[in-house]
Amino acid sequence: MRGVAGFIATVQDLTILREVHGDGASAVLYDATMPGGVVRFAEFFTFADGVIDSVALHYAGDDYLAKGGR
Repeated sequence: MRGVAGFIATVQDLTILREVHGDGASAVLYDATMPGGVVRFAEFFTFADGVIDSVALHYAGDDYLAKGGR
């Protein structure tokens, strides 16, 4: 949860670029405006019994840190 708290503390804006939803899964592509610029993220979710079962988050860690992420 530390990573989530750091993201929430530093992100200034989110722009959803694309959402894809299917049976038991979704994906979201978004840009996060950080203090030093924009970082692109992709999240992939699976669902089971009406709740999130797994999350895979993809982003360039060095870019995130360079732009003020923590």
